[in-house]
Amino acid sequence: GACREVRLAGDTHRRADTDGAHDEGHAASHVLHGLEPGLSRAPFILGNRVEPDVERLKKSVRTYFNLEAACVAEMLEIARRLKPQQVTLVPERREEITTEGGLDIISEPSRIKNAVEALTDAGIRVSLFIDPTRAAVEQSKKLGVPAIELHTGSYSQAPHSSKTIDALRDSARRAADLGLAVHAGHGLTIANVGLVAAIPEIEELNIGHSIISRAVFVGLDRAVKDMHDAMHAARSS
Repeated sequence: GACREVRLAGDTHRRADTDGAHDEGHAASHVLHGLEPGLSRAPFILGNRVEPDVERLKKSVRTYFNLEAACVAEMLEIARRLKPQQVTLVPERREEITTEGGLDIISEPSRIKNAVEALTDAGIRVSLFIDPTRAAVEQSKKLGVPAIELHTGSYSQAPHSSKTIDALRDSARRAADLGLAVHAGHGLTIANVGLVAAIPEIEELNIGHSIISRAVFVGLDRAVKDMHDAMHAARSS
């Protein structure tokens, strides 16, 4: 069946070109015919100052702004000040290029719950970036978030493995049964997005690196449209 929404989030690298910040969100909003696009951004911190492009994106994005943030006090304060529509809490270390796996929500649940409550009290919708396991899904429900993002890294590394796609399908079904909105992302490309986009419970895909890197060769409009078409083809087949 048709999904309620597939949001294509143009997640730039942590050191994005600030001059292109508005153009990126603008291009996506024009290309995603019939869908609600959005922009997902992982901010780069310089000392105690957030990188200026995040500030500019908050002012210029006219659709939906999803701020990816580590679950640390500094980032929570930035999020509470910027007030994006959504914050997705992700595991993040200073030396990482991108997130390596789902957020650990099992070993320190009180820390995560405190962060969720602080953001929720500020009027911000919260999602947790988690590994596709039932335990993580059920823990997310206990922590009080309305949404989760399933980490698709294992699938993207082994897209022909029934184990990796079955884990995503099972986790998505369980999450939907619990009343959670289901998002997914990490490592998705035009070549492998189909099986994930076809999971009926998934409402949103966050895809960035493959779109931005491909845009170097074909332009951003074409890169976004081709991904959009690949997702829709999977939904309608």
